[in-house]
Amino acid sequence: MLARFAGRCTLCGGHIAVGAAITKSRIAGKFVHAACVARAGDAQRAPFAAAARDGDIVKTGKLHARRFDSVAALTECAAQPAGVNQEKWNELNVRGKGKQWYGVENQKAAHAIFAAGAWPEGVERMLAALGDLQGDTKPRNIRRTRTRSDFGAEVDVTEYWRGRGDVAWSSCRREQRTGPQTVTVAINPSISAGEDAEKIFWRGAAALCLADKLTVAGYNVEIVLLFCVHGLFTESSIRASRDDDAVIECCVKSARAPLDLNALAVSACLGAFPRELIFKTLCT
Repeated sequence: MLARFAGRCTLCGGHIAVGAAITKSRIAGKFVHAACVARAGDAQRAPFAAAARDGDIVKTGKLHARRFDSVAALTECAAQPAGVNQEKWNELNVRGKGKQWYGVENQKAAHAIFAAGAWPEGVERMLAALGDLQGDTKPRNIRRTRTRSDFGAEVDVTEYWRGRGDVAWSSCRREQRTGPQTVTVAINPSISAGEDAEKIFWRGAAALCLADKLTVAGYNVEIVLLFCVHGLFTESSIRASRDDDAVIECCVKSARAPLDLNALAVSACLGAFPRELIFKTLCT
């Protein structure tokens, strides 16, 4: 609204001219500059907006959490030079690691898959082993529904006087109904450094196969990676000590995005993805 009379703003203490944009403060109960209210709201929301930025680190006790809204955001973070733990990084990913570590022949082959953004060989192997799995995956929704009969908890007087006593009464009961739902599938690629990358592959393969079946059945499927470590880096960017835990969460597929198995196989099944890219986010 516009000021009809001159006055003083109780927020900034400035003069309110006739015709200036004003609003009534719910706290002070007086009219103030509309711009002052907007600035105050922005100042209050700023800490929450900063904490919600992609890739920010949130610490709760001894747990350090870092979330990425997409694979692209995680890859961009991992591409930055390692600010700390360079020696540890070299030990993990440079000194002659092979197929048991990366899931493919070597680091060069893994980087080629990263650049292509697809891993059709992994998808072919996954479908050959798990593609024939079947099951009743129709979306089910149990909710209270109103049913009409000749006996119930409530009576419809209009129907009763019409002589339709068989449907005049109604009651609520829980029934299964088919309907669309959203399902989140979480993949945990966290394994010991001494374990074979095959374990990472089959964890991701099982999750992608499940997501494929659910998508065909009509579900909206979201896929997230949850990578958990305990005291892996002593002086990383998340400032984790040997007693601290770290969780890296990455949304590799939103519920509304199409299911591209070739692209998802890179982040979900390839051992090099968590062991190189996700590890790197702890060093930048």
